[in-house]
Amino acid sequence: MATKDTKNPSRWKKGQSGNPQGRQPGLATVAAIRGRLSTNLERILEQVEQAALGGDMAAARLIIDRVLPARKAEEVPVVLDMPEGLTLAQKAERVIQAVADGMIAPGQASQLLTGLGAVARIVEVTELEQRIATLEERANEKE
Repeated sequence: MATKDTKNPSRWKKGQSGNPQGRQPGLATVAAIRGRLSTNLERILEQVEQAALGGDMAAARLIIDRVLPARKAEEVPVVLDMPEGLTLAQKAERVIQAVADGMIAPGQASQLLTGLGAVARIVEVTELEQRIATLEERANEKE
């Protein structure tokens, strides 16, 4: 008989199973089930089709879901007026205005603003690297 571990009551003792009898003999395996279904598949499909034609909405939904899966939302590209020379803040304002004007969806604006935030961090790190390199050069010149 399997017993629980007293130190960790949620676990069985090492070497003992929670199901010492194991799988009951005669239980079908997945491969066997698939084999049986494949030999009867045509008849099964015909019966599902007949049920759908007879008004069984569950059968109809099953067929439709398998044959005509739901379409995924598709984003339509939109061109936003972003002339060179705009600051990141000005670009963000243009994105917000595009939402207000109904040119882009709020979700698209969120993605664009996240992208602008990433660009801002990249610019910030690049500028810091340049400043540090300049300071190191000046410090080396003074030595």
